[in-house]
Amino acid sequence: ATCIIITIIVLVIALVGVILAYQYYGLGPRIFKNEVINQEISEKEAIDLIHNLPEVKEWLALFTGPGGTSPITGGRPAIEIDSKSAEEYTIHVYEALSDHTATFNWYSINLKTREIKPIF
Repeated sequence: ATCIIITIIVLVIALVGVILAYQYYGLGPRIFKNEVINQEISEKEAIDLIHNLPEVKEWLALFTGPGGTSPITGGRPAIEIDSKSAEEYTIHVYEALSDHTATFNWYSINLKTREIKPIF
């Protein structure tokens, strides 16, 4: 029984050592900013990435009126996929008003690398 306990302890210590080595030396899977990822980004993932940009979060925070509307214009924020090419999504961030839209910005997101570029 003592041998089994000692063997288990040694195996646990060895496993912990391997895990720490992977973390310390950066072994194992990693994702870099511009690394090509095998799976294309989905529309929902693309919209979530744009939604979480600091400037978009700041803009969205302005919609404090009833139902998440602008207290000044009554408009509602919108983040939509405008188009998709072989390489990227084009996403429109805007305020939807009763008779027109007011663009905050347009963004492109690379489908493979997830790199985001503001269009203006």
